[in-house]
Amino acid sequence: MCPDLAACVCATILGVVLFGYLLRAVLVRAGIALPALSLVYLGFHLSDGGRALVDRVGWGGAMAVGLLHLPMIAVQVAPVALLLGIVTALGALRQRGELEALATMGASPWRIRRPLMLGGAIFALLAFALDELVVPSCEQAVDRRHSGPMVSSLTGLTAPVAWLRRGDWFVQLDQERTLAVQTDNTSRIVRRVEGESGVDGTLRHATQWMLGAGVPVREDRTSLHIPALAGIERLRHRTGVRAEAMDVVDLVRHLAELRRAGQARTAEDLVLHTKVAFPLVNVLMALFGCLFVGRASRRTGAMAGDLGRAAAVILGVWLTLAMGWSLARTGWISPAVGVWGPVLGGAVMAGILWQRRPAC
Repeated sequence: MCPDLAACVCATILGVVLFGYLLRAVLVRAGIALPALSLVYLGFHLSDGGRALVDRVGWGGAMAVGLLHLPMIAVQVAPVALLLGIVTALGALRQRGELEALATMGASPWRIRRPLMLGGAIFALLAFALDELVVPSCEQAVDRRHSGPMVSSLTGLTAPVAWLRRGDWFVQLDQERTLAVQTDNTSRIVRRVEGESGVDGTLRHATQWMLGAGVPVREDRTSLHIPALAGIERLRHRTGVRAEAMDVVDLVRHLAELRRAGQARTAEDLVLHTKVAFPLVNVLMALFGCLFVGRASRRTGAMAGDLGRAAAVILGVWLTLAMGWSLARTGWISPAVGVWGPVLGGAVMAGILWQRRPAC
């Protein structure tokens, strides 16, 4: 019994060592690719309108804006860096004959795939944490340097909403003083009020115009209570914030307020689903990366061929995600389907390819 126990202990130790060795090989290469790709992406991002940015905030401000954009860019390029890390790690092991040796020793394909999948899960968690804890504050700092919100790179909008509807009232939110107009059933403005926002729908130092009688009647009030404005202050701090500059909880609350007011737009819903779904693209890339485990060729140029196939996978995933986003933005499909469909569809495709092409 002792020899069997010793063999089991040795096998377990070797399995743990192999798992850690493969995981480290992937994470190190992906960790090197991530900042390199982020800087390249940043260069293209700044080249588009970079001159206008320099004219507006100066070279120092433009450099600061670029650095503040890096966390969001890192989230976007993390899946690409992970797949490149997997492909180059497997290529290096293959060139040294280590994959062939593992297969000779009886290592199953799943034994090699497990650390790759864990690498995908680690990258997914890191991307979600970065997008929730770092990106919002950095993007809000970018807006402060611009003295106002930039046009969103995701939604194409400057701010989520400028006017909010509450019943027969329309409220302007993008200024320090609240401006609200009331309409009748023919959409004609019958009342206009302006003042400093208070709590529970009360305006301080308010000015009111009654317009329904034909001749405007002005009235100055120390305070004016309008029930339709109750709770409006909760939205004020978010009206100048782009959707990608909010965390998931804040964005959910904001969208709930907009839906109750009939002002929700598809673009913000897409950003919300993307914030949750996009980190899982790292797991999807790990699934596709596992397909490279069975490529046992050590011939010259095999690495270049694998990198070419990886580029095809990246392009295919990106085009599918972009198509889902575009169809949802135009209203052909719901935002949930537009974002989650490509991710889940890609996972199914990777599973089918696994079955059609067994590894090792």
